[in-house]
Amino acid sequence: MSSKLHLLTCVALGLACAPSSDKSSADFSVVASPSEGPLSGQTSIELALPASILDEGVSGVWLGEADGTPLAVLDLEQADAMVRFIDQGSPTAGLFTLTVETYDDVHTFEGVYIHAAAVDPVFHRMAAVGASLTQGVQGGVPTTQGLLSSPGALLARQSGGFLPLPLLVPDLFPSIGATDIGPAPACDVPGVTDFVTAAAMDVLGQLSDEDGVDLSLGRQDPTLPAWHLAVGGSKVADVVDGPTASNFAAQFLSRLVYAPLVPLEDDLGPSQLERVVDVRPTLILTTDLAGNDVILPLTKPGPIDLSQLTPHEEVAAAAAEAIEVLASTGAVVLVATLPRPTLLPLSIDKKRRLIEEGAPADEVQAVFESVDALTADNNAALVTEAARWDNVHIVDLAAVTEGIHTDGVVVGDQRLYTVKLGGLISTDGVHFSNVGYAVTANAFIDKINAVMGIEVPLVNLEEVASTDPYHPDALRAAGLDPSACD
Repeated sequence: MSSKLHLLTCVALGLACAPSSDKSSADFSVVASPSEGPLSGQTSIELALPASILDEGVSGVWLGEADGTPLAVLDLEQADAMVRFIDQGSPTAGLFTLTVETYDDVHTFEGVYIHAAAVDPVFHRMAAVGASLTQGVQGGVPTTQGLLSSPGALLARQSGGFLPLPLLVPDLFPSIGATDIGPAPACDVPGVTDFVTAAAMDVLGQLSDEDGVDLSLGRQDPTLPAWHLAVGGSKVADVVDGPTASNFAAQFLSRLVYAPLVPLEDDLGPSQLERVVDVRPTLILTTDLAGNDVILPLTKPGPIDLSQLTPHEEVAAAAAEAIEVLASTGAVVLVATLPRPTLLPLSIDKKRRLIEEGAPADEVQAVFESVDALTADNNAALVTEAARWDNVHIVDLAAVTEGIHTDGVVVGDQRLYTVKLGGLISTDGVHFSNVGYAVTANAFIDKINAVMGIEVPLVNLEEVASTDPYHPDALRAAGLDPSACD
């Protein structure tokens, strides 16, 4: 049995086991460059190996472990006299053994790489629960770049903490890009719900063969422990109890995130809330605990059906249960309030279309105001529940978003806004751009620094903007001029 298959089998059976090794390679000298990196991982490493090992052909590398599960490196490439890869971090600081699998043997090297401690121990075991704004969805779908830009991933990077990321294989989902936006001046965005449904069905086909569906093929490392648990589309009840069996999209997406080895025909298992307790976290964050309870009706085509809104009493009860369980872990818990849904470019476009199609403007306005009012009530419930626990803290993302909606955010020589294609919201009109997620992460960092009296550095917005595909300059380069859109 190959070491990779051995590891997948162990994880599927719930066992803690490493790639099987016949011997230590103490007689060989290896050098890692760099030889030290943060617990957060995502460090690009070059490993100089003896020619005798390289001649065997390197097929896998493992560096560190999390709760008994060896952590495979990503983007493994053998070139010349070395191998290159990206590590996935570690929940513990110190000197780590590195395991190299070749097509002939398995070699272990002691004390090759150091994972440095985070700025504070509270960041050593981070976890995230929630929905798409916690997951880092962009362009309507979960992506590798979006997860790397999520608030939790950015917080881990800034603090040097450990939050293992369930990265999807690159370009698994087709996302809403510049070429999918309608012509100016309306620049209409495709319906997010229909787009995501079609994308999910397309991906399902990619992950299917004569033996059925293998969702592990959609993950870069399907053996990775599930700590970043947020799943786009989740309502607060889904976080607490898990998605219903009849909700195929949620069942599918949840498996990709935290249960890629569980077949679609089997029970999904524990919910996000139940799983996060098992992590034994030191810090938990959620950006949108009850976001989909109010936003989902706005993302669907046609008139808004207010019956699709989750009643406030149900949201408040489920949120209270969720916060109580999160608080009981003893972790520092950070819960964000939800921005007004009607600030979203998607909402503004929907309101315009409804009125153009003949709906009375005052009635449309009343419907949108009722959505905002429900959001405010739900936010108030979050604040009330958080106040019951000394270790639960509110990040007022609603207030932050109100401010930047009015004044924008200066990034370099430009001011970015939450309006359509304004630089802070991605092309789907709902989810943040890279810079938007960085602004969100900074709101979490500000709260942590204030509450704990530590100094986690803020995310550099200008640096993020330089590679943000949703920045106005990047959209222009892709053939879409934001200034031509209403």
